[in-house]
Amino acid sequence: MSTSKLAPAIATEAAPRGLHGQLRVRAERLGDRTRLVEVDPRPPLQVMAAHEVEPRVPDLASLTVVSPSGGILQGDRLEVDIDVGMRARLAVGTQSSVRVYRAPEVGACSRTTLPSVATTVWSVTMRTARATTASAS
Repeated sequence: MSTSKLAPAIATEAAPRGLHGQLRVRAERLGDRTRLVEVDPRPPLQVMAAHEVEPRVPDLASLTVVSPSGGILQGDRLEVDIDVGMRARLAVGTQSSVRVYRAPEVGACSRTTLPSVATTVWSVTMRTARATTASAS
């Protein structure tokens, strides 16, 4: 009589880890201002309310992306999709630096999609971490 070895093999597979955080933002020009017409965050990503950054530039909206999780952890997948309509202006930032923790087993990833006409400014400081970036042509 033979016994199946399938059950132990299935039991030892690594369970999914991390969070699949998502954020969809769509900004449109309405009259003389930019308004957020869609904001759909999924934990651990959250958004602080939009506001005017500079009274002399009333058509510029701003939002801050926050994550109470303390950083990007092993297995996390964070996706941010931002769409800015014609003549709309949107500034997007984070609450401060974001710590990326070691993820030797399954890794972690963060993907941000911006409109093709977007102007971006990235500030990245890395210590004992490796980062890769890719852009679509």
